Amino acid sequence: MRRLGIGALALASITCGGGGGNQPVPSRTTVKWLFDSYPAQGIAEGDSCLDLGVDKVRIDIVGPETATLTDSCTLRQVVFQDLVPGTYAAGVTPLDASGASLLKTPVTIQVVVPEGDVTETANIPWEAWATAFTGTFYFRTTWAGRDCAAGTPMVATQLLTLKVGGVPVTKLTESGQHLDGSAAGPCVPSNMDQVAKDVPFGPATMEIVGKDGDGTEQFRKVFDTFVGGGRTNPTMQFDLPGPDAGVDAMPDAAPDAMPDAIYDAMPDA
Repeated sequence: MRRLGIGALALASITCGGGGGNQPVPSRTTVKWLFDSYPAQGIAEGDSCLDLGVDKVRIDIVGPETATLTDSCTLRQVVFQDLVPGTYAAGVTPLDASGASLLKTPVTIQVVVPEGDVTETANIPWEAWATAFTGTFYFRTTWAGRDCAAGTPMVATQLLTLKVGGVPVTKLTESGQHLDGSAAGPCVPSNMDQVAKDVPFGPATMEIVGKDGDGTEQFRKVFDTFVGGGRTNPTMQFDLPGPDAGVDAMPDAAPDAMPDAIYDAMPDA
């Protein structure tokens, strides 16, 4: 079945329907796409078309009827007109400039088409890509919300261990800091991006240790994060809680428990 675009539908309404006052408005089924969107790790928008080499995206929709639309990746959506209401499977396939698929298999989502309009979004997860991408990893550190010298206590050095897929990354940041936990480096001011290039793509953990001027560990935390493909990735913000963060709540907990313990020990009346 040949589908009319929005402009063609409008022209048909004018030329065939006179004033067009009683012409039905075609329903719109919009399918959008995101690449590697992980809001919990600070990557809501995901990776860009350019970074992953995606030229176009094809959507194959199967249900009460079948249809296919292919459009530029940067549009981030296609719109099907006047689909028969019902439940559909929409297969999403990013394509390179030659028209070849960039996925191991298409990613499929369910689309329930009502009588009116509907919009659904497909997120292409990192493990679906056929290519082992690398990316630039940007991050900043703060110590209980403060800069190195203003920390309580002050932080002189930091030790970084970035793992992708459980494997330490044997790269250096642009300032020469090791990412595999093998050596500490000077604490980097919190207003400066720390940058590592050509890092393996995918879910990651970053363990950060902060030490004072005497070399005593004062801060430590492991963060769940993500290394996006290509260069246009967000800057991760890593704030480490202070040494007393886990102690402050203890005095409040003990008094609450004492009355029950006293009553339990009392003899029955």
